[in-house]
Amino acid sequence: MNKKVEISFIQFGIEADPFESAVVETNVNKVCAMIDELEPHTMDLIILPDEIFGAYAYGPMNIPLDLENEYLDKIKEKAKEYSIYIAGSIMAKQDYISSYSKGFLIDRQGELVFEQNRNNVFAQETRFVIKNQDEIKVYETDFGKIALCVGIDILFPQISQQLINKEIDIIISPNMYYGKNEETNELGYSSGFFQVAARARAMENQAFVLMSNSTGINYHTDEQMVGKSMVVYPNGKYYETDQREGSYSFELDLANCEDKYMAVYDLKTLADVNSN
Repeated sequence: MNKKVEISFIQFGIEADPFESAVVETNVNKVCAMIDELEPHTMDLIILPDEIFGAYAYGPMNIPLDLENEYLDKIKEKAKEYSIYIAGSIMAKQDYISSYSKGFLIDRQGELVFEQNRNNVFAQETRFVIKNQDEIKVYETDFGKIALCVGIDILFPQISQQLINKEIDIIISPNMYYGKNEETNELGYSSGFFQVAARARAMENQAFVLMSNSTGINYHTDEQMVGKSMVVYPNGKYYETDQREGSYSFELDLANCEDKYMAVYDLKTLADVNSN
């Protein structure tokens, strides 16, 4: 199993319009073009932002699609063309009214091999997004074990606690969160909530957390999406991207992520000691 993993975030402003279904094609074409520009022949994994089809802006003229659809097929083709894994999330239709917020993983052969529903919803979503109480699942890739933690699920410790004894290597969190606009210095819904939570989830599981974000202006709130996708190490240290649209690449060394402090404050060992 390869312990050095080449990953890349694709960070962009997702077009959103509840009255125009053409935005789905626009967004997917943008994703595919950015993958091509990246020339990811040496990549292992690309992480997309949360809800790449329409940024949760749906209405009578633009309803969520089934999970298997022609637009996801385009992303599958890119995974197969470049022999890479691609992770992200979309709204997937359950019926005309209700949908799941669903994370997905496409493998190097272009097959949809793993999916994970978001467990938690915002109050304003309860009418149309299904709360899902399924257990967080694990999928073994050719570079390690991964889990998907979609959107606000990263804020809930009880979600990732399901993974603690599963020897997870990477938690992928397709996300969308606001924060301070570096140009105007205005602060919206603080990205700090997500940054702190991602670091905590990494330390709890002694795993990498890869949390993606989008850019641009959120359709529902007019808040600035701040980019700043994150690579969090098992010891809580992290790197983040800037606020610009673009692709950002990192190399993870899964075999060399030990930290002397983690040997002392090993949360798994401490939990075992204190459960007796």
